Amino acid sequence: MTTKERLEAVVRKMQHEQHISRDALVHGWCNVFSVEAKKAIPDAVIVASDFGGLIDEHEFLKIGNKYYDAQDTSGVDSPDQLKYFRKDFGHFTIPKGYRTQVTIRKWPHL
Repeated sequence: MTTKERLEAVVRKMQHEQHISRDALVHGWCNVFSVEAKKAIPDAVIVASDFGGLIDEHEFLKIGNKYYDAQDTSGVDSPDQLKYFRKDFGHFTIPKGYRTQVTIRKWPHL
């Protein structure tokens, strides 16, 4: 299975079990999705960013050189390319030269 197929399987499982939309998986359930996705893809690293406190924190995955969440299961090259940041915070302008800082999450049960 490809990374996209594995992540899509996690999305479908959570939608079925939790009765929530894909949109909800990135708004309020992003940490749960990340943990479930890491169980399916052990090499995934759970990361988070809030653009230096400028917006609400969002948890997502880094697998290899790509970043993923429930909306971007194909992966993007940089966290600021995730639809969560581009779509939901379209009014938010990333300062020129700003490098997105991500924090690695360490969950003791994973």
